[in-house]
Amino acid sequence: MKEARKFWIMAALFGIIAALVAYKFIEEVRAKYEPDDLRTVVKAVTDIPRDSVIAPEQVVVEKVPAKFSHPKAARSKSEVVGKLATGNIAAGQEILADKVLTDQAKARRLAYSIREGMRAITIPVDVIKGVAGFVKPGDRVDIIATVDAPVNGTIFFLQNIEVLAVDQRTSDMQTTPEGTTAPGPAAMPASTLTLLVTPEQAQGLSLVAEKCSIRLVLRSPADDKPVVLPPYQMSSVARVSGKQQ
Repeated sequence: MKEARKFWIMAALFGIIAALVAYKFIEEVRAKYEPDDLRTVVKAVTDIPRDSVIAPEQVVVEKVPAKFSHPKAARSKSEVVGKLATGNIAAGQEILADKVLTDQAKARRLAYSIREGMRAITIPVDVIKGVAGFVKPGDRVDIIATVDAPVNGTIFFLQNIEVLAVDQRTSDMQTTPEGTTAPGPAAMPASTLTLLVTPEQAQGLSLVAEKCSIRLVLRSPADDKPVVLPPYQMSSVARVSGKQQ
């Protein structure tokens, strides 16, 4: 019994020694034939469609010879995961850092500020009266329209509408020549306002801007309650004037 146990112990030891020798040999061969200059790159595991958010399981980090590595290839998953692909990326392809949309670049693209089911519509300020010179991106406004027949009065046409952009500015901050951000210029007349609306609201606003006189009413950020008022007509002016006397 002792002889058998001794045999198995010796066999196990020789097996371990053989495995270590084989591992060392393989590593020496690998070191001999693998290039010394390797680069870490991020590759797509599956096809990634344009304008889709890159998920962690869609990419893998690999080491490739430097001569086969693109100089603009992303080097870590954090550079691409959660970012938007600006073009179709095929499985096995290196993901280039300039082919994904960073949060900073995304903020400069108005299209990515539009929520699903909504639309952005730009209205020239020459058809708008009111507080247009003081409206900033991110503010909310009501739109009052003066309508002819059958209303013959003024109505709150749209309420609590978000301002996406004033002229070309989508933020109240501006980028300095040094690449940093700073507060934008003081209030000044704008030439256009871009508003976030539903498709139906976009239709109506296009018609009203063409056919009616419209004014902007700036809302307080703390006030999002709708106002329910009847059309305001000339008879309403006389009634209010009489109450003030």
